[in-house]
Order: sequence, then structure tokens, then C-alpha cells
Amino acid sequence: MSGQARTEERTAINEERVAIQAVAAVLGDSLKKVASADESQQIAILGTAAIVACLPGVADIPRERLAAVIGILSQGRSEEFRKRIAQFIGMSVTVSARLPEIVAQQKAARAKKKN
Repeated sequence: MSGQARTEERTAINEERVAIQAVAAVLGDSLKKVASADESQQIAILGTAAIVACLPGVADIPRERLAAVIGILSQGRSEEFRKRIAQFIGMSVTVSARLPEIVAQQKAARAKKKN
């Protein structure tokens, strides 16, 4: 691998790391508010989860990376807190993975209505 290719790979890895840390910060902040959230706060949190689920590549994030983020977010917290973070992140990944299928179903249903 050439020096240029290594530099580009390191840059891509650093950019990915920064993006993951930014998403982790947003999710972490949101999750801290879940316990005492009223309905409007829950709507905002679930809206954030929806946006995260729509980001390209979310379904393809390696499980080891997700586990690392969960570890960072739950550091110094209870096992119950860690489980709640894992469930929240799992929900976003599951929705992201199912999104293409759901969009295809919606398109088919709209096409059926037009005919």
C-alpha cells in the first residue's frame, strides 16, 4: 500500500471515528433525558432515532464498534442503563436494516393505488 493510500485510509478512519463520536454524543445526551422525559421530549428523542436510522451505513456498522460506543456511553453507569442504551441503538440499527424493505413496500402500495 502506498503512502498516499495509507494517509487516505487514516483520514477516512479518523473521519469515521469523529462521526461515530458525534452520533454517540447525541444519543448519549438523548438517552440521559429518556428517564425523565415527558411526551414532547420522547418525541424529540424518537425523532433523533429516526434520523439516525435513515443515515446511510447505519445498518452496516460492525457490532464491535457499536459495543465500543455502548461501553463509552454507559461508563460508570448501571447494567440497566447499559441495557437501555443497547436497546435504543439496536432499535436504530434494526430500523435502518429494514428501511429498504419498508420503502419498497410503500412504493408498491402507492403504485397499486394509482392503478
